[in-house]
Amino acid sequence: MIKVMIADGNRHMQATGYGALSRAIILALKRYGQDIDLFVEKRSRAWDKDIPCLEELMQIPENSGIKGLDVVLRIGSPEGRNNYGVPTLVYTQNALGDLPPAWVDSLAGADGIVVPTEFDAKVFRKYFSNISICPQYVDANVFRPIPAYRKEGAEDMSFIFVGSYSFRKGVDLIAPIFSGAFGNKRSISLSIHCSTGLEKDGVTHLLREVRKLPGNINVNVFNGVLSPAWMNRVYNRHDVVFTFSRGEGWCMPLFEGLLCCKPLVCPDSTAMGESLPSSGVRRVKTNSKLICDLSDPFAYGMKKQYGYGDNRYWEVDRNDAAEALLEVADNYNFFTEAATAGRNEIRAKYSLENIYKQLKSAISLLGGSTQSSTEAKTAITTNSEITFSHIFKNNSWQSKESVSGTGSTLKATAELIPQLVGLFSELKIRSLIDCPCGDFNWIKSALYDLEKYYGYDVVPEVVELAKYKAKGLNIAEFGVANLVRDRLPEADIILVRDCFVHLSFAEIIEAVKNLKLTKIKWLLTTTFPDVEKNIDVKTGQWRPLNMEVSPLGWQQPDKLLIERPSIPPNKRWGRKALGLWMLHDN
Repeated sequence: MIKVMIADGNRHMQATGYGALSRAIILALKRYGQDIDLFVEKRSRAWDKDIPCLEELMQIPENSGIKGLDVVLRIGSPEGRNNYGVPTLVYTQNALGDLPPAWVDSLAGADGIVVPTEFDAKVFRKYFSNISICPQYVDANVFRPIPAYRKEGAEDMSFIFVGSYSFRKGVDLIAPIFSGAFGNKRSISLSIHCSTGLEKDGVTHLLREVRKLPGNINVNVFNGVLSPAWMNRVYNRHDVVFTFSRGEGWCMPLFEGLLCCKPLVCPDSTAMGESLPSSGVRRVKTNSKLICDLSDPFAYGMKKQYGYGDNRYWEVDRNDAAEALLEVADNYNFFTEAATAGRNEIRAKYSLENIYKQLKSAISLLGGSTQSSTEAKTAITTNSEITFSHIFKNNSWQSKESVSGTGSTLKATAELIPQLVGLFSELKIRSLIDCPCGDFNWIKSALYDLEKYYGYDVVPEVVELAKYKAKGLNIAEFGVANLVRDRLPEADIILVRDCFVHLSFAEIIEAVKNLKLTKIKWLLTTTFPDVEKNIDVKTGQWRPLNMEVSPLGWQQPDKLLIERPSIPPNKRWGRKALGLWMLHDN
């Protein structure tokens, strides 16, 4: 039995989006996890009203500590306690094109990350490798069509938005788009249901926006969180659920509305474009834009929190959005029938059993158990092999050219290769060890004057691929080896590129100790000379690493090869380089 504790800050007791997610995960693991001994954190609040499956949830025992646990599964936003002293898995999500630096730093403590969609996964994979995908779940027994409730709504065609009152949710687009679609044409009802955001300046902004609407559009505004049963009633009082959101990690209200057989109007972007069914949804065209370019005062909060680097949001095409509203209104019977098919698609695809299968796979990647300190070094080497094998098999670094990632493409190394050729000539290098060698995609162009090349990698399948790419190169020899534990042959220089950035401090120290037992003279390895503080990570994760900064504290390199000198340094971590050191000097 694997002992798993859900750390969700008591969210499963709340009638919120994360609360619904947490309840689904708990019920999935309880009902299908015959090999899982499940616990929750100590409950320190009262249950919200009308929580589904309350009696079943209350049966899950509490655990006030981590003693005896194998895995902690934390559910919540990226920032938080992401290392509990045992293997820690974090289920979270992201709505935009990049992650804030604070999130990256916080998630560095986690052993694995689970996200609901491939859109989320691509963003998280920029910084971490152990990423699993597990779609969310909406209870089709709670959210279902009840035609009798429609009589409680407006007589006119009725549209509803559900979400926070914010720039990201696109609430500032509601007035101009609805005016463009229905201005002085027909009477319609428009409901805006906000869980948060109508505090202070939000009310002022809302009143200003409502005044822009023509008189034939009747507006109702609701504020606060309702129980799932009441939200089901609210959806059934309306005809169409819509959003003009500029980015979503999942957008649960759209799933809830479609389960009530209500047609949707929403952007064809982020998780909305990927996860929603094909039936019952009128998707709106979007264009991606830089957050840092925002000038609208209403977007101040979003720009302040997310306006770094090339982080992006997705702006709907206002004309297409207005056409979408009219199209659904004019062809309502057709879209309603399609929405019924959409409900069936959701029920078939997003089940509790599927959640269990995906989470069990993510938990198994952590090893499903803890290890004692006496097993630490064995764990380092074994887990390295498991982790990087998983990365290779899932192409987790998302490069079409090289399984070793975008940093191993010919474009990324075009300026580095001639520098290596010059360095090898200057130092009179005749033999080179490349560890990890990856799939041998780019280095072959730098081997002109060498007499011997050794390529080693921890993943056997990668070594076989490298051998295939090196066919006809007589100086090349390949093998499976782990930098931390395996003794390497004698050579003039060893290239350790894009490796230490994926290893914990403990593994780096062990690897260097191991290398010093060899007769290799020079070490050439990745370093980020502009980074002022190093952070620790778990195997397979990534962070920029300055080899001269604590806790590594190496001396200044003999040479520094800037990998791409023709492009501006990265705004967050500066220049990426290969630093050259005499191996036995550090």
